[in-house]
Amino acid sequence: MALIGTALAVILSIPFALLAARNTSPHPVVYQVTRLIMNANRAIPELIFALVFVAAIGLGPFTGVLALGIAAIGSMGRLYAEAIEQIDPQQVLAVRATGAGRLPIFTHSVIPQVMPLMASYSLVLFEHNVRAATILGIVGAGGVGFALQKYMALFQFRELMGAVIVLIIAVTIIDRISAHIRQKLI
Repeated sequence: MALIGTALAVILSIPFALLAARNTSPHPVVYQVTRLIMNANRAIPELIFALVFVAAIGLGPFTGVLALGIAAIGSMGRLYAEAIEQIDPQQVLAVRATGAGRLPIFTHSVIPQVMPLMASYSLVLFEHNVRAATILGIVGAGGVGFALQKYMALFQFRELMGAVIVLIIAVTIIDRISAHIRQKLI
């Protein structure tokens, strides 16, 4: 659930980031409207999105994926936009001087400059989503949180403790792996 939710957030936040960065937004009004949408999205916690999706499509892991993915668009879009705003404009001008259009400028100048930061931010989001998926599962969005809630409801404390220990180990392993990957990228 966390991995797919993170992938969804990353994919959907890139267009928002391009429209919300001053140096890539096509118009100041588009910039302001996109920032407003992302601010509204960031103001709503994953839990609220989960409750809305549970009411709309029912219980299950897909609900959790949607909640995690949609809830992160505003935050990731903002982080990506800030990374895009920090790129070296000389590289953009160099690619533009070759006669390249918007897409080649983006793929040959913007993406190579922001990729390490975007990857790092995405890994941090994945770590967050692993923890958030637990909470969402408790409200019926599936995943390990659903198992934790079941163990609590049935007073199966040994199983509950086992699941918590597995969760702690998983988060620690993910943290170590993502720290290693981030170190290689930056």
